[in-house]
Amino acid sequence: MIKPYFIILCLICFVTRYLRSTDLELPFFIKKHLTDLICLPIILTICLVGVRVIKRLPNYTLTPFMIISMTVFYAVLFEYLAPLNNPNQIGDWIDALVYCIGGVGYLFIQRRVSVNSK
Repeated sequence: MIKPYFIILCLICFVTRYLRSTDLELPFFIKKHLTDLICLPIILTICLVGVRVIKRLPNYTLTPFMIISMTVFYAVLFEYLAPLNNPNQIGDWIDALVYCIGGVGYLFIQRRVSVNSK
């Protein structure tokens, strides 16, 4: 079953990306950092579902190490390596921090959802 938080985060992401494409003036945080904040909870949820399906373990949860690893991977890839190879991208330490907040947020979401589903 798809969890409500996942649907809400995906809707926020799509609406934010759409609004950025318009001429509407958005608050700075929404324009620059909101999608970075929610991307890891979305991606980690997709990864979790994939692992549960492949391993056939419906109650499996990602370990804190897996969550931290993915968070570091995203921060390094998108805020350090990508700007080195693409002049159109800019590395931003605030985005790296926002990825970390998203990863920690996912850890709390996963713990709360797994406790409530038992």
